[in-house]
Amino acid sequence: GLYSPGLVILGRGMLYGLSAPVLHFNPSAAALQSHQKGGSLVCNASSANSNARNGITCQASLTATALDASSNAQVGVAASQSGTTVTLHGPTLNQNGQQGLTMVGGSVTIDGAGTINNNGAAQTVAGIFASGGTLNIGASAVAGSIEIANNANYGVNMAGAGGTLFRVNVHNNGNNGVHIASLGNFVTLDNAIVDSNSQLGVYVETAPSTVSSVAAATIRQSTVTNNNGGGIFIGSGATLGTAALVQATTVSGNLGYGVRVAPGVGAVTFAVRACDINTNSLSGVRVEGGAPLGNASIRASKVHGNGGHQIDFTAAPSTG
Repeated sequence: GLYSPGLVILGRGMLYGLSAPVLHFNPSAAALQSHQKGGSLVCNASSANSNARNGITCQASLTATALDASSNAQVGVAASQSGTTVTLHGPTLNQNGQQGLTMVGGSVTIDGAGTINNNGAAQTVAGIFASGGTLNIGASAVAGSIEIANNANYGVNMAGAGGTLFRVNVHNNGNNGVHIASLGNFVTLDNAIVDSNSQLGVYVETAPSTVSSVAAATIRQSTVTNNNGGGIFIGSGATLGTAALVQATTVSGNLGYGVRVAPGVGAVTFAVRACDINTNSLSGVRVEGGAPLGNASIRASKVHGNGGHQIDFTAAPSTG
């Protein structure tokens, strides 16, 4: 057909294996498509580059080790169904015209040492765009980290998905490093480095908690530094509001506020615990008025050497 992929995986319940396949220059569609009615595909040392649409479109199950899906006109790897399961060990998803990885649902797991860099020359949505499902990056038992860098827009856009971003290195992206609008799913940024992005390091736009007293967005044991629009912005872009926790994290050297809390449409509840917030160009922590501010607390933290106030409340918290 006009948009036929180079290889389609069919056969419900079957397991297929490909060793070192090269899937390049398909002129009309994805190089490889795992069909939603198909079986499971396992790829080793695979290459899906320079295709006219996506490198790989997965609608069923894909496990790939050392996959290189780069320089495709659209997306490196697309998880395009709610039931999709994708596991990528040490991938290279670079220089695609849109995203390195996009997912609309299902489950995507990435671990090992890999890169998702230089995607989105047309200023599209992110190195990773996750609008649904669960995205987990990094594993404590697996060596290496995932670098997400120099993408034209966001590094990671959690636009409805939940999951954990562990030991990622998100730097030098054209917009926010990590953008969270989780819409009820839980997102955790853990042991991460978010550095030198063109706008905010981390923007928690909307992260409502569905469990009482549990943060929907958690940033812990991470470093957020040298970002041009500020370190961490906690807002509430929807009436559902936001519940966020920043814990054991260093926020330093950012151009703007270290941690800024600005309720918008919905209420914001936040906590800062055991953090070091220093040498940001404006206030270390700024809490603004707007929509109702829920419980707000700053405890066991060092806030020092910032350009404005160290802690600046323009709206009094209800507790803390």
